[in-house]
Amino acid sequence: MSTRTTRFLCLLLFGACIAAVALGGVSCGNRRDKLASVVGTDPVTSSTAVPLAQTPIITQSPSERGHSRFLAAINAVNNRKFKLYWLGREFTDGVLMYYGPSFAGTADNDADVLELGYTSRLPTGGGSGFSFTLYSRDGWENSRKNQLKPEPGIVTTDIEVDGHPAQLIKIPAFDAPINVLILVIDLGDTVVMADTAAANPAPPGGPNPNPLIADPNRFIEVMSHLRPYPD
Repeated sequence: MSTRTTRFLCLLLFGACIAAVALGGVSCGNRRDKLASVVGTDPVTSSTAVPLAQTPIITQSPSERGHSRFLAAINAVNNRKFKLYWLGREFTDGVLMYYGPSFAGTADNDADVLELGYTSRLPTGGGSGFSFTLYSRDGWENSRKNQLKPEPGIVTTDIEVDGHPAQLIKIPAFDAPINVLILVIDLGDTVVMADTAAANPAPPGGPNPNPLIADPNRFIEVMSHLRPYPD
């Protein structure tokens, strides 16, 4: 191969390298190897095409993966016996932002039960959030046999949420007056049971980092915005 031809090939491949960096962020390291293989080799090797860019791998965030499971779960059931309710893709309780809904259950094709979740991040680090389960009337009657059993220290209050009969249940633990907060709302053909738990570590004598535990009225206010999906 003549010196002039070699110089031309070098300049040509160097120009291709610069274009690849500008357009696709491709490293020039492989270009040097390719250049070395071209100079002094046969024409078949020198004419081999080299890809200039790689297709990026797109991954979903945990919240998007959870929402994808939610969409799969609601599309898997054709004979659902309850109405779908949600709180939108994101909202605030006045303190934290929440994102969802994600599918929080274990059975994707239950006609009587669907568990959803919303997550948030605490300013001090760590996660927070809550879940709520949608029940058909039959599903609720079967489930309540194993739930809401009266125990010492548990405080149950009858209230209304957006005009619907409801119960607010406070479950203490150790020296915390509220460790778990449960809200049951009877919407007629659908019963909603929402729950949230205290976040740790809680400051001694101070409010819990989970604002829904620190102020149960905030939890009631959030759940009052339930609306039919996908409105």
